[in-house]
Amino acid sequence: MKMWKRIFEDIWLKLGAVFLALLLWFHVTTDRSYEHAFFYPLEITNIPDNLLLYEEIPDKVRVLVQGKGKTLVRLFLSQKEALKIDGSKLKARETTYQINPEEISLPSENLKVVEILSPEEFIIKLDYLMQKKVAVVSQVVIQPDEDFLLLGEAKLQPPEVVVEGPRRFVRLINSVLTEPKVLEGMREPVSQTVELLKPEGFNVKCQPEKVNFFANLQKGVRREIIVKINGSNPDPGKRVRILPEHLTLTLLGEEARMESLTQEDVKARVDLSRLQGKFRSAPKIELPPQVKLVKVAPDSVEVEIN
Repeated sequence: MKMWKRIFEDIWLKLGAVFLALLLWFHVTTDRSYEHAFFYPLEITNIPDNLLLYEEIPDKVRVLVQGKGKTLVRLFLSQKEALKIDGSKLKARETTYQINPEEISLPSENLKVVEILSPEEFIIKLDYLMQKKVAVVSQVVIQPDEDFLLLGEAKLQPPEVVVEGPRRFVRLINSVLTEPKVLEGMREPVSQTVELLKPEGFNVKCQPEKVNFFANLQKGVRREIIVKINGSNPDPGKRVRILPEHLTLTLLGEEARMESLTQEDVKARVDLSRLQGKFRSAPKIELPPQVKLVKVAPDSVEVEIN
């Protein structure tokens, strides 16, 4: 107990003494001269309106600064003023720019830039600004519910957008893509906003950055129809037998289209390019527009060529 009493006796006086000792140490230490590396933001300003960067430049520069410890601490805690490069006289070409230590803004005369550490120099690559109107290509896939149909083609609004950026990139762009998207089990008309994928190339963008996607869906009517199977690419000198000779197809379409549909509108073909032997083959079904194949029975047939 006596030991703890001695430790805590005059505790505030002891803590004050420690605090004063730390202040004295900090004063002596920070009054010395040091060197320390700092990062400064890097910007190019006043680039002519008809020019654009076509390659990224460094966004900061690492600088070695010398000064007293106190001043370096204040610099460390302060917001660094960006190194701004005047681009008003730059041309559409590659320009090597060497950073001068005098361009670095320091808040005190007691600070000195010792060295530009990195990058000491960099290349500014400029090209002419170009604008071009290009088509939008949809990557949206509509998968209607089982008894529903997609009527006509899906539409994009606007169907074209303006691409702008450095000429070397824009002149190679002929279209832009929407974001890929799959809409499954749809039973109602679709109206959505879709993002456009950014075209390739630095500083290239499109206006607008989104388009509207429209698709019309409707409940269909089913109908069964029996069609004769024909062979494609037959060899006139060979005997061909296809069993069975007919298929039963279950089709889906608009009511009026289903009522007017005839056997001549639907084709079922088997590839006979294999010249001989017996094999099974899945017939290829050819349908008129706006008619959907639901089921084929049977799904394959026996073919014999000899």
